[in-house]
Formats: sequence, structure tokens, C-alpha cells
Amino acid sequence: MKIVRIFYMSCMLMFITLHSYAQHNTNETPFNKRVYYTNACELLFQYVPTTSPTEEYVFGVKTNYFFNLVYNMHIDFAKSFGVIPGVSLRNVGIKTFDETIQNIEYKKIKRRSYLLGISAAVKVGNMQKYSFLYVGGAYEYSFHYKQKNFTPSKKSIQKEWHSNATELFLPSVFIGYQFPKYMNIQLRYYLANFLNPLYDGKYGNFTHFPDSRILQFSISLQQNQFEQSKQVRKHIAPPHTIDI
Repeated sequence: MKIVRIFYMSCMLMFITLHSYAQHNTNETPFNKRVYYTNACELLFQYVPTTSPTEEYVFGVKTNYFFNLVYNMHIDFAKSFGVIPGVSLRNVGIKTFDETIQNIEYKKIKRRSYLLGISAAVKVGNMQKYSFLYVGGAYEYSFHYKQKNFTPSKKSIQKEWHSNATELFLPSVFIGYQFPKYMNIQLRYYLANFLNPLYDGKYGNFTHFPDSRILQFSISLQQNQFEQSKQVRKHIAPPHTIDI
């Protein structure tokens, strides 16, 4: 649990640092070394690009739109280069069809966990037009597991805090593109299994899931710092300078 406490403290420190940077100064400055932040809600499409080795189940695409919050700080060191540290709270999971648990055959099973994460990325593009490609990585902590089992006649729900049904920490890498008019798309791949392959309990026998690494596609609206609309500007901090 010491590792968990350190992770939580790191996330809180990251959040406080992001907020203090963004709120530090409100004066308009030249372009160089802008600092601002964005926040967004993501729509996630998630899939495990493997098959069951014994054909005991079939993976499907799981769509999650609640509760996926992303809070990023943008540091633009030049007109074409910057970095993006961030924190997130995301609803990540998988879906299977035709799976049997304790001799009961389920038409569909949805599994998800809330993940608290920290991330960092490098971006390259046109910062003045808020259009850039970014590449980075993240480290997320799984703290609340939920499973929905569907039969033709009923649905059952089970959930658990700090469950050992999933891996505790989930590292990932991602690549994305920010379009000038707010839209942001991202492709993410998890480097660790979502499900704990050693688990065998009330949620199922996960030894049948030797590979549950998730491939994820997300869409979000990230507000443009340089848009002159008052409706956008009231949600985003003015640019600031960094003394280096």
C-alpha cells in the first residue's frame, strides 16, 4: 500500500502544480513560452485485439462516455514545440460475448475499472493555430472494479473497491492529433493486461484471459486557447510566461 500512497500523492502534487502554473499570472505576453491548461471529457472505444485461445469467448468493442475526465497543462516552448503533462480519471474496460462463469453461460459481460492516472507528452505542430501531433505515455492506478453480466432474461451487477480482478497499475503509450477547431483524437495501447491473469473467483476464471491488453481510441473536444470567442475564453486560462 506504500506504493499506492506514493502514487496518490504524486497525482495530487501534479494537479496542484498544474493549477498554480495556470493561475499564476493573467497578463498577456508574447507568444514564446506560453502556459495554459485544458480540460475535456473523452468518448472511449476499447477493444482487445486478441482471440480466446480455447474459443471460450469473443471480444467486442466497449464504448465508455462516463466518467472520463482529462486535465492537461500545455507548455509551448516555441511556435512549433511544447510538452503536455496531465492528470486524468477514466473509465476503462472490455466487453466479451458468450462467456461462461461457474457453469452459467452469459450472452454478454462488461468489465470496467476507474483509473486515476498521470501522463506526459511531447507535441509538435503549429501552436499559434492550436494544431499539433503529440506522443506520450501514462501510468494509471485501478481503484474501483465493476462487472455487468447479461443473460437473455436478466442482468446482474457486481462491484468492488481495490479489486484484485484487475492489474493494480496500467502503463500505456499514446499518439494523438489536436485539430484547430477543438476536436482531439487519440490512439492508446496498454502495455499491461487489464485483467489479472492469475485471478479465479466470483468474477470468472481470468486464467482464460492470457492477453487482455486494451487498444483504445478516444474522441474529445479540447478548447482552443487562441480562439477569440468569449464562450471559449471564459473556460480557459490566459497564456503566461515561464521564467527560465
